[in-house]
Amino acid sequence: MLEEGKNNYISCLYSDGKKIGLCFCDISTGELYATEISGKDSVSILTNQLASYNPREILIGGEVVKIKALPSFIKNKLSSGVEMLEDERFDYSLCKKTVDMQFKSDAETVDNMPVVICTIGALINYLKETQMTGLERISHIEVYKPRWVNVLSAHGLNIR
Repeated sequence: MLEEGKNNYISCLYSDGKKIGLCFCDISTGELYATEISGKDSVSILTNQLASYNPREILIGGEVVKIKALPSFIKNKLSSGVEMLEDERFDYSLCKKTVDMQFKSDAETVDNMPVVICTIGALINYLKETQMTGLERISHIEVYKPRWVNVLSAHGLNIR
């Protein structure tokens, strides 16, 4: 059950094997945050971001399924439902078209971030299939750089 007065995020994760695209969306407010993660600390940063946003549902695809620590982290630390999407749902051409249509000129903010485009596009297409209303509120992409913060601090201070 979704809690009133609190953000209820759905998240989408996708990796091409080099970078991880990550986005969080609250359909009720239209908030959409997106980032790209890479480097040796990428798994720690990913789990830190998931803990910070604490999404109610997580969509995953691509090479994300190869992150061994992710299933136990989600099961033990989050109260999230998880759905594995088919790789076709993350097709760059399809996702780019979806992002351009949904966000118009705001789509330019992620033009140089292909894994983020795939993540947002797959999420929006999933929402189109599962939500009756609310997608019109999702009109802006807030791109952010994840910071390494203590997960306990992130929960207590709502740091993102």
